[in-house]
Amino acid sequence: MGEEIGPLIPGLPDDISLICLARVPRQYHHILNCVHKRWKYVVSSEEFLSYRRKHNLQETWIYAICKGRDKQNRFFVMDPNHQPKRCWKVLQGIPPQCLRRQGMCFETLGGRLYFLGGCDWNAGVTNEVYCYDPCRNVWEQAAPLPSPRCYFISTTLNNTLYTTNEKEVNSLSTLSWDAYNTISKTWASCEGHEVPGKLVKCITVDCRIYMVHEVQERGYYVTRIYDPSTNTMQLLEERGMSLCWYGPFGPTIIIDCTLYMLDETSGTKLLKWDDENDTWVSLGKLSPLLTRPPCKIVVVGKKIFIVGVGLMTVIVDVDVAAKSGGMLTSSSIIPEFYSEFVVLGCKTSSI
Repeated sequence: MGEEIGPLIPGLPDDISLICLARVPRQYHHILNCVHKRWKYVVSSEEFLSYRRKHNLQETWIYAICKGRDKQNRFFVMDPNHQPKRCWKVLQGIPPQCLRRQGMCFETLGGRLYFLGGCDWNAGVTNEVYCYDPCRNVWEQAAPLPSPRCYFISTTLNNTLYTTNEKEVNSLSTLSWDAYNTISKTWASCEGHEVPGKLVKCITVDCRIYMVHEVQERGYYVTRIYDPSTNTMQLLEERGMSLCWYGPFGPTIIIDCTLYMLDETSGTKLLKWDDENDTWVSLGKLSPLLTRPPCKIVVVGKKIFIVGVGLMTVIVDVDVAAKSGGMLTSSSIIPEFYSEFVVLGCKTSSI
């Protein structure tokens, strides 16, 4: 005889039990996974995740991949909602292949973390993809890239993960895309487009991918817009946006359709893109005692988290930040350990 399946919570219908479990804070989900096999299944189910989305119960955590002086990768996680004890913690269970690889891409999609491609001295360039599911706290291999890639660029849009060929694209060469669909869990190659030079950055805005290219022969940068729905490319006329999106000017983030950028060329300043005047507006400087460039930035709600060397973290609330002598009002998270880890990537995952 098969094992009798009892209720999720004795004395309650399962639909009510699901509501109770969905309201448990994310920091305790690992405990729910240990109570019962059914609880573990429920916590990672689409019904559970949909309820949390629908009722604004989602909590966003921040993940970072860093490199130490020994060239080994380190992975960290922080719960930004756990005040006042916000701190970076080591992410456990990393596949050993990911610890030594260089040139990987790091993305989050559908709440999961993806580590793509890369290379090492022993195995060369790889097409392997590793996926981390925070709901189940499980690492597994995903569908491999169509071809091995290292030091390339990736982005996400509409449940799809996009990767390009290597950054070192010569002038007037072809840029190709590979697209991974999280529903079908398969890769598809998109038709290539002729590009003016090396791809240095891309970001998704308004369901399109904005790509910044370096035109070495002319000494400036141009932005092209790729629309995946039609597989078409067009030139963006606002040259100022192209110039400031170039790597040395710092990382960018979008909040409520507004583009923000961290300018690290002279100190650390937070800039905001002004659509009407086609220019960048400075919101103020950040304390040089707290920011340790080069930095990566992510957004949680209306707060920008600026993560620098050694995981030094500065938090700016764009709604309430006020200037005082040209300095932005902010809070900070000082790691419990000192390190010289350089942050290679920083992403968020919401459950």
